[in-house]
Amino acid sequence: MKKYVFFLGIFTSVLVTASFAQSWTLTGNSGTNPPTNFLGTKDGKALVFKTNNTERMRINPTGNGNVGIGVTNPVQRLDVNGNINLGKGFSLFMENHRVLRVDSAKANVFLGNSAGAKNTGLSNTATGSYALSSANSGSNNSAFGYTALNSNTTGYSNTAIGTFALSLNTTANLNTAIGHYALYINSTGSSNTATGYSALFNNTKGEQNVATGQGALAINTDGSRNTAIGSEAMNESGSSATENAAVGYRALLNNSGHHNVAMGTYALAYNNGSQYNVAVGYYAGATFLQGWNNTFIGADADATAQGLYNTVALGNYAKVTASNQVRIGNSSTTSWRLEIMRKLRRQIRCGLEIHPQHLSEVMQTGPIFLMEELRKISKKMCRVWPLSTN
Repeated sequence: MKKYVFFLGIFTSVLVTASFAQSWTLTGNSGTNPPTNFLGTKDGKALVFKTNNTERMRINPTGNGNVGIGVTNPVQRLDVNGNINLGKGFSLFMENHRVLRVDSAKANVFLGNSAGAKNTGLSNTATGSYALSSANSGSNNSAFGYTALNSNTTGYSNTAIGTFALSLNTTANLNTAIGHYALYINSTGSSNTATGYSALFNNTKGEQNVATGQGALAINTDGSRNTAIGSEAMNESGSSATENAAVGYRALLNNSGHHNVAMGTYALAYNNGSQYNVAVGYYAGATFLQGWNNTFIGADADATAQGLYNTVALGNYAKVTASNQVRIGNSSTTSWRLEIMRKLRRQIRCGLEIHPQHLSEVMQTGPIFLMEELRKISKKMCRVWPLSTN
């Protein structure tokens, strides 16, 4: 009997030892072999983790072995029902590249590969690969697009929206660039607004410019306080043209002067080194190259010579031919009203009485102040009929 009890004790000890050898203990195991010792299932069932007898996480046996936290049927490698908190580091990496950084301490948000990679400033927002990625200490910048504001170092309060927008900006402030390559080369110029593909593309240090339209003010480098609205408006203007206003397709296209105003397609398109000119209308002053203090109003109103000054061309195809000249209308314009003015002038010169019919007709051709001046002149020479606006 004692012999049987002895052998039973040995058998039980072996079973217990063998059982513990195949188990994961609460204090950890040693001498394990990962290919054969593992925590999991071998029967095609999910591995479920519970606390308080409630499922918290599971690993599915099919597909890619999706992991679900708070989810009983995970559809991605990691499927979470609830919030995820990053207690330290502020960043999310994909393929070992940081793609999201939320710095609540400095109010910065960066989304994209290397976006805001070296940022130390405050209240910056960057979305897009390499946006605001340089060693930036500037604050209140917003960059959206590949390499937008990529080179910024100390510039503040800039907004760049579009691929390469304000990409080379370093220290400039208060710029707004919207569009692919808008304000691309700008480095130190501040307070510029560029909207459209390559608008203000070459600007480097020009300030307070406004360019709206594809290629508007694209060649400008250091000219300031220009306004160009329209596709290619002031597109080829000189690098230092200043205080010009152009509205319309290719208005002031090749301008290198200052203080000019052009409104209309190709208005003052080839103005070169000229100042204080005004052109309003389709192709108004389009062939005029040099001169100052000239006004062209009307489609194709222009000059027939260069270097003119103090001229006015008013009307469709009105052309001035010399300085200090006023031209109203073109060669086909009816001239009867001007003829009446000539008759009136002859009567004043001769000291004759001004005929009421002439006076009434002339009054219909111009403002009352013009007639008042004529009345004053003629009063010294002859008796005149009282002025009437009827």
